[in-house]
Amino acid sequence: MRVSVNPGRLRALLAAGGLLAVLAWAPAAHAATVSEAGGKLSYAAATGEANHLTIAPWGLSLKVTETGTRNGFPIALTVGYGCWRLSSTSAACPRTGATVNLGDGNDVVNLTDGVTDSLTCGAGNDSGSAETADTVAADCEAVTKPVVPVDPAPVVDPGTPTVDPPADPVVDPPVVNPPIVDPLATNSVPPTLPPQTVGISASGVATVLVACPADSGGCRGVVTITIPAIASRRHAKVAAARKAATVKVGSAKFNVAAGKSKRVPVRLSKRGRQRILRGRSRGRTRRARISVTTRAADGTTTVTTQDVTLRPRAKSKKKKHKTHG
Repeated sequence: MRVSVNPGRLRALLAAGGLLAVLAWAPAAHAATVSEAGGKLSYAAATGEANHLTIAPWGLSLKVTETGTRNGFPIALTVGYGCWRLSSTSAACPRTGATVNLGDGNDVVNLTDGVTDSLTCGAGNDSGSAETADTVAADCEAVTKPVVPVDPAPVVDPGTPTVDPPADPVVDPPVVNPPIVDPLATNSVPPTLPPQTVGISASGVATVLVACPADSGGCRGVVTITIPAIASRRHAKVAAARKAATVKVGSAKFNVAAGKSKRVPVRLSKRGRQRILRGRSRGRTRRARISVTTRAADGTTTVTTQDVTLRPRAKSKKKKHKTHG
């Protein structure tokens, strides 16, 4: 049996077979791989690819899109662990920082995912954009980052400088200290001796009344009792020559508050008591001189005197009890 073939149809069949042979020979560029492990996204290109990679937000995830070519044919993206395929050239992955290695070839990359990525471009003339926080290797020749705005330096007007007028001087008001009033010193005013009769106890103690003025600051000093010396007839001429001859019979220190009076006890000497009692036994009134000596704060010594009568107390007489026989 003889079969005839139309020459035109034969040529069409041969052309279709040749095309199928070429498509079968062309490699499926599937080596570019994307995956996620340990909280890190990884993208690695294969040798001989001219990649055009874009990583951008996609809902709560990231969308990885590869639109590059290899030998003129589209690159089929291989999707590994942790990501899922959206199409032959795209995949969805968790929203985390990516490590991108574009390998050789003239690649284009756009990292706008809002996370911190690390980019290595490899050989070839690479371009694209990355974000401010991304790490871009030196082999990414034309990959740029946003320019961080810098505040311009303040403009200084070279005109006439403004000089503030001098402030009024602040003068502190004078400090006036209150006058210091010294308290009255002791014996500022000497004490006085009121008119009195000085009594003498049986034990030989005379009591002398001393009054201290209110403005004296207090009185402190010594009370002295003196009596005139008794001269015998044989020594009358000598006693006359000594008109001021006296005998000291006792003295005592005192301390009286200002504005107060106090009876100061003065113990008489034995000789003084004998003379006073001897004069009383003879019926004579014994006169004496009271002297009060004080010293002021400035060293001034003041002696105040007063002539008084000494009056010993009478001895009590014991009553005799008669015995009835």
